[in-house]
Amino acid sequence: MVSLIVATAIVFLSLQQRQEPKRTGPDAYIPIRTITPLEAAVIIVSNSNRKPDSYARIIIVDLTDKNAVILTRNYVIPTEFPTQHIPESYDGVTINGKSFRIVSNSWENYVCQYVVDRIALEQILGYHLSMTEKSDIKKNGFNKDKISFSSKKIWMYMISEILAISILLTIIIEIFTKLHFLLWLPCLTTLDIALALYVKWYSPAFFDADNFFQRIIIEEIPLRFSLGVGYLLFNNLFLLPIISSLSLATYIIYRSTILLRNKKIT
Repeated sequence: MVSLIVATAIVFLSLQQRQEPKRTGPDAYIPIRTITPLEAAVIIVSNSNRKPDSYARIIIVDLTDKNAVILTRNYVIPTEFPTQHIPESYDGVTINGKSFRIVSNSWENYVCQYVVDRIALEQILGYHLSMTEKSDIKKNGFNKDKISFSSKKIWMYMISEILAISILLTIIIEIFTKLHFLLWLPCLTTLDIALALYVKWYSPAFFDADNFFQRIIIEEIPLRFSLGVGYLLFNNLFLLPIISSLSLATYIIYRSTILLRNKKIT
C-alpha cells in the first residue's frame, strides 16, 4: 500500500513537471498533454512553409463541430528570441507576436496524436479546416507511421506508470531488506534491464540516438540508473555487468563455503 501511495504521488508530481515542452541536448521532452490551438497553428503554418520535397509535418484525420484530431511529427517550444529574430539554424515560426521553434518528436516513423479545439484553432489560422486527403496522407508517409503518443490516452499512461512504479518500489524494498548485500547490485542490474525492456515496449519512440520522452516518468528510471552507475564507475558503464557478475560469484562462493562448513559440523 505504501508503494502504491508513493508511486501515485511520483506520477502526479511528474505529470505537472511534464506540461512544458523541452529540448536539451540529446533529450526531447514532448509535453504530456494535448497541444494548444496556438501550438497546432504553429505546426500547420510551418508545414505550409516547408520545402516542396519534404514530408508534411501534420495532417488532420478527423473533424467534429468542436474538435480537430491531428497527427504530427513535431512539437513546438517557445523561444527566447524576439519576433523576427529567430536564428537561421532554428526551424521557427512567429504567430501573434510569439516565436516558436519546431522540433521533431522522433527520428523514426512515429507520430503523436492530439485532440485540439477546432474553433480556437480556426480563429488563429483565419480559415476553416478540412480533413487531409487520403492521397496526401499516403504521399507523405503518414499511412506507414505508428502513433507513439496520444493525448486521448494520458489517463492510461498514468495508471500504467503508477502500477509499474509501485511494483518496482516493492521489489527494491524486498531486495534491500531480504537479500544479502552481495546480491543487491546483480538484482538491481537485472531489474534495470527488465525495466528498460518494458520501456522499449511501452514507449516505442523513446530511444533512437536521442531520447524522446513521450511518457510521464517511467522512461527516466532505467536511463538515470545507468547514468548514475556510470558516473560512479567513472563513465565506464561496461564495468557494471562485470562487477555484478563478480558480486554474484562472490555470494555463491560465500554460500557454498557456509554450506560445506555446516555439512562438516553435522
